[in-house]
Amino acid sequence: MDKTTYLNHYYFITVVSFIMIFLPANAYFSVDAYRNPKSAF
Repeated sequence: MDKTTYLNHYYFITVVSFIMIFLPANAYFSVDAYRNPKSAF
């Protein structure tokens, strides 16, 4: 059971990491964008 849970989380982290390659997360959801909204695109 532990091995199945580990593989499930590994799959989730891999998919999320792959999606974040293409999203401009640094422009909208970063600490810099929160502190200075004009710098966000």
